[in-house]
Amino acid sequence: MRSKIVILGAGFAGHTAALHLSHLIKGLADITVVAPSDRFTWFPSLIWVGTGTMSQEKVHFQLRPVYDKLGITYLDARAETVAPEERTVAGRDAARTPPQRKDQYQHHPPGPYQH
Repeated sequence: MRSKIVILGAGFAGHTAALHLSHLIKGLADITVVAPSDRFTWFPSLIWVGTGTMSQEKVHFQLRPVYDKLGITYLDARAETVAPEERTVAGRDAARTPPQRKDQYQHHPPGPYQH
C-alpha cells in the first residue's frame, strides 16, 4: 500500500510543500492538498492592484490545474478535525455541507505526535 500525505491549506507554505514533495517523492506516495479555495493569491503584488498598476487577474491563479499536472489530488474542503492517533482528517466541502470525508493518512508533520 502506498503512503499518503495530506497537506492542510494551500497558502504559501502548503502550496510550496506540495510542489516540493511532488518532486522529492515522485511516485512513492499519494499527496492530497485540502483547502477551502483552489485560488492562490500572490499577496506581495496586491499593492499594485490597489494602485491600479496591475489587474486582479495577474495576482491570482487556480491551483487545481497545477496539481493535476503533478499528480496531486486537490480537495476543495475545509479540514475540521485532525486525529493524529488515528491518522485521519475529517472536514466539510467548501459549500459547508455536513461532514462527508474522513481521509486516512500515513505521514504527519513533525511535532508532539512524532514517534
